[in-house]
Amino acid sequence: AEELAKGSVRSFWVPGQDRQPALEAWVGQPFYFPIDGGTIQGEAKDGANCFNLNSLVRTEEGSGLIANPDTIAEFIRLLTHLDVIETEATGIATAAADWIDGDNIAGFSGAEDDYYGALETPYRTAGGAMVEPSEIKWVRGVTGDLYTRIRPYICTRPTIAPSVLNLNTLRDWQVPLMAALLGEDVDVSDAVELLEERPVSGFLEASEIAALQPIIDLDLQDGLVERLGIRSAYIDLNVQVRYKDVFLDMISSLQIGETGDITTLSRRYGSVE
Repeated sequence: AEELAKGSVRSFWVPGQDRQPALEAWVGQPFYFPIDGGTIQGEAKDGANCFNLNSLVRTEEGSGLIANPDTIAEFIRLLTHLDVIETEATGIATAAADWIDGDNIAGFSGAEDDYYGALETPYRTAGGAMVEPSEIKWVRGVTGDLYTRIRPYICTRPTIAPSVLNLNTLRDWQVPLMAALLGEDVDVSDAVELLEERPVSGFLEASEIAALQPIIDLDLQDGLVERLGIRSAYIDLNVQVRYKDVFLDMISSLQIGETGDITTLSRRYGSVE
């Protein structure tokens, strides 16, 4: 199933181009492949359009991983756009950064080992990058219902760099991600209006985004405009295999390199996280 998806990406990839129109058209479309005694079917999702939980920290020489106040504020905004009370969102975002950072000092309204160690079933923070999104369920304040609500908007990547959204593949329901990125003065309705500025055929160059009047009017901080792009470096693959009496679900994360090479970053069997 992964090789089928990788083969599709390779066939669509055009070297030397940021935008990959054929790949954009393929992402989000279900695929079906018959095998002897069963079927392989699934869907590929653009992995660019999500909040990278591992970006809640940054590196500092001599200190290792420390909390990143800018992305913590962005995550708080995303949670509030998803109808989480702001005080609750602040606690969750800070505690999630505490889960990843290298120290044992809780941020304001956060949580470190002293909190988790006092639970009826004690455990410790990871002190490193999250491997998969479901890890946030161990963070203080994250319930099962809340995780279900935020899961479509979060991801874990093998980097602490914030996600660069692909505005050509961004769906209407994903605009809270853009609203959170653009700052506290932008709400979801503003982000919807901005997305409506997207050409029918999509942006041909990332520079077109920076030239949009709504973006110019926002007077964004340095680096934020660069997080609105047209390239996808990740593909999230949801696969269902049916072979005779065997049923198997699989979730894979694929990374597309600058030259189109594809690497499997993670693979999970089973549909329950």
